[in-house]
Amino acid sequence: MRSIPSLLAFLACASRVVALGSSCSAPLGSGAAAAGDAYWMKTIPRQGSSSFNPNAGSYKVFRDVTAAPYNAKGDGTTDDTDAINRAISDMGRCGNLTCQSSSVEPALVYFPSGKYLVTKPITPYYYTALVGDFKNPPHIIARGDFAGIAIIDADVYSGASVPAGGWNCPSTDNEWYCPVNNFFRSIRNFVIDTTNIPADQFGTGIHWQVGQATSLINLSFLLSTASGNKHQGVFMENGSGGFMADLQINGGAFGLWISNQQFTIQNVKITNSDTAIYQQWNWGFTFKNIDISGCRIGFGLNTNGQTEATQSAGSVTILDSSISASVAAVQTNTDQSQKLGGAVLLQNVNLNGSPAGVVDGANHVFLPGGGTVNQFILGNEYSGDSGSGTYNTGAKPGPDLPSQLLDASSGNNGVFFRTRPQYENYAISEFASAKSNGVKCDGTSDDTTSLQNFIDKVSSNLDAGTCLVSSTINIPTGSIVVGEFWTTILGSGAAFNDAANPQPVVRVGKAGDKGGVEISDIVVSTVGGSAGAVCIEWNPTGDAGTLGMWDVHVRIGGAIGTKIQVSQCPTTSTATQCMGAFLGLHVLGSGYFENVWVWTADHDLDDPGQGRINSFTARGIFIDHAPGPVWLVGTASEHAVFYQYSIVGSQYVYAGMIQTETPYYQPTPAPPAPFSTNTDWDDPSWGNSGSAWALTISQSSDVFIYGAGLYSFFVSYSQDCKAGVDCQKSLVLVDEDSAAIFIYQLSTVGATTMLTVGSTDVIKHSDNVDGLQSTAAMKLLFSADGGWYDRGKTTKLRLAHSSLTLEQIARVMVGFGSSHQWC
Repeated sequence: MRSIPSLLAFLACASRVVALGSSCSAPLGSGAAAAGDAYWMKTIPRQGSSSFNPNAGSYKVFRDVTAAPYNAKGDGTTDDTDAINRAISDMGRCGNLTCQSSSVEPALVYFPSGKYLVTKPITPYYYTALVGDFKNPPHIIARGDFAGIAIIDADVYSGASVPAGGWNCPSTDNEWYCPVNNFFRSIRNFVIDTTNIPADQFGTGIHWQVGQATSLINLSFLLSTASGNKHQGVFMENGSGGFMADLQINGGAFGLWISNQQFTIQNVKITNSDTAIYQQWNWGFTFKNIDISGCRIGFGLNTNGQTEATQSAGSVTILDSSISASVAAVQTNTDQSQKLGGAVLLQNVNLNGSPAGVVDGANHVFLPGGGTVNQFILGNEYSGDSGSGTYNTGAKPGPDLPSQLLDASSGNNGVFFRTRPQYENYAISEFASAKSNGVKCDGTSDDTTSLQNFIDKVSSNLDAGTCLVSSTINIPTGSIVVGEFWTTILGSGAAFNDAANPQPVVRVGKAGDKGGVEISDIVVSTVGGSAGAVCIEWNPTGDAGTLGMWDVHVRIGGAIGTKIQVSQCPTTSTATQCMGAFLGLHVLGSGYFENVWVWTADHDLDDPGQGRINSFTARGIFIDHAPGPVWLVGTASEHAVFYQYSIVGSQYVYAGMIQTETPYYQPTPAPPAPFSTNTDWDDPSWGNSGSAWALTISQSSDVFIYGAGLYSFFVSYSQDCKAGVDCQKSLVLVDEDSAAIFIYQLSTVGATTMLTVGSTDVIKHSDNVDGLQSTAAMKLLFSADGGWYDRGKTTKLRLAHSSLTLEQIARVMVGFGSSHQWC
């Protein structure tokens, strides 16, 4: 284990990078690449493989579109469409109706700098990342005679044809992939240009109909600026995502035409579009750091759909943004003056340049333009433990967020965020290959010792593959770990079998550590029978931006190698073999977690029919007596037995769109089965829920949730409950010992009660119908005697007064050791 004497020394030390495939120690520095050096991704040695592919020895994960046998030219004149699509589809991958999903056919498709002319869509197959040169992003340019739905089409409409295995999907449109199951894909570092397409013809940059573990990162869109043009940057009409960030869009009828169950979108600049962002429907979107200028409409929202069949834009959250639009910053298309018909929240939004802030379809101006709005709420508002909501249509004072969660260096003093690092300033000499250092990552060899030795020496860029480990892998502070393309660390064996003695598969830092850690593009998984596996344990604390995970996912079951598939764990099974984990993600320190999905598989990715399975994880994401700050940005947790998210004894937590699903098999068996509760782990009870909690908060303070899509679709695999909205009793539990809990845009599906305080069911679904889902625009919770305790101590910290309003409550400070402060 490395010893870092101080954070300053840590930041100053020279760095090398480890990829699973390679590694780098003390990163968090600036890198040593010279100005003219090529981007490391092009030149790093490539040894990645797909461990469980039938042709693992010859299968290529990394493909350069300009290399043989693909030979794209990137010269701006040659039609490169077929060459690019050959690079994507090579080696019999999952696409073009051959299958619905696969965990064993990944591809990282790299585009060197250049101008790639295309005449029909680029079609990334399942489990594909399209990545351009970060230093000199390649241009993908539509020729004037381009024909197709979009320059890049992530889910091709197939007409009457269906994929191999049948069409097992709630969507009625036949496509290559079921939109809500269209997982594991990414596009980053491109300029996408539709300007050659005539302005009066439809021209779209990306058709992005996707599910979880997906991202669009660092993209620029050049669209027509002609009056009345029909261009758009991103078109998304369905799915269950997802994350996008760092986009620039100029022109178009729409910058983003986007609809999906839920999504997180941040750091987007849109100029000169007619409508910057249009939403036909959603259950919940969170937008942050959106900069709109030169547009007619900022956000155009279709509203007032009150049934599943007429679902409209149910919940829109806009934070820390600037909107300059000549007609209105936010324009809905129906009368919203009397009752809920789509909830809208603005916080810290600059409206200079917009004559109107929020206007409905009946021309009610709910918020004038100009200045910066501290907080605006259009929707039902609840406070304390009262079940009586108020329909709000105006501005009102917002919360005073703690400085620990903010970025004082930003122009708007908004909530902190950190763009996904891509290490563009690192030299090739700073990367080391895991496979060149004795780590096999072949899915069968025990890599525990070799992988640990490698990570201890260098920071890592881990080659693609599956690294089987039989005991905990420790990632020390001062590490950068970068997967080549969702490199999998697979826990297996006796060390992870005992639920009475849980052990991490991956431990980041150790208790008391301070310093930086950066991890990206990794999947952590287990082999069946791992009832004692904590997939990721996160310990360190540090300054904002020095600790984080980006595109790191936990996947339990549902893939070759896990031994939790259709053949081993059918929907009737509760066998020990099907118990995959004790806990998905355990956060005990501070950190920034972006686009992290903890998924206990409900179906088998490698079964032709995506057959359902019983895969069991006891707990999803646990924020456990964490001092904070903790940022959860575009995260999701699904199908754990006890809860999907639990925040206990913690402070300074920001969550920007969280998403959950209750296990489909519950309540057969009902929680805690097939596990047992453990009082040492602050497990909840289920009297008010009947099935897994989506979110529990106890003995915590300063928790800010901006968007929560929490869903329960089944009772024992039957959806008969959906019509009566009684798939389970309640989804959210907040105890009476917590303080300063802000829940904005709570959207639930399938639960009779949306939120319970203590043992009292408070917010009813029936009072907040907003389409298929129900939405409460704001819920403020605090307790007169709120506070929390340190683990091992019996005395709770208490607030002294019972008559304070939420805005007046002074913040409770977590005490560690013998030092406590309170107001």
